[in-house]
Amino acid sequence: MKIQITIDGDRAQITTMPGDIKKEVVLPPDVILGNSVWTPHLLKDFGEKRLETKRYKELNVIDGEIQDGSRWIRPSGKSITWIQDISVWVN
Repeated sequence: MKIQITIDGDRAQITTMPGDIKKEVVLPPDVILGNSVWTPHLLKDFGEKRLETKRYKELNVIDGEIQDGSRWIRPSGKSITWIQDISVWVN
């Protein structure tokens, strides 16, 4: 399976191949386009703002849905923990 995503303003066009199945998703202004390498939202919220917890809306490209509930926490002010799969990054 191959998935192609095109972002145009506040819309994501998701094309799944083979079959050329297309779905358009309206993106809310606070949605996160997930990326495991580049995470400026985490740097802003936990670095600059020093938040202890934050919940994000993310685009799930496989389902073509906006998911609410991705939650990050900073226990004891030293770590950021990914709640959904229990991966841990230490500052």
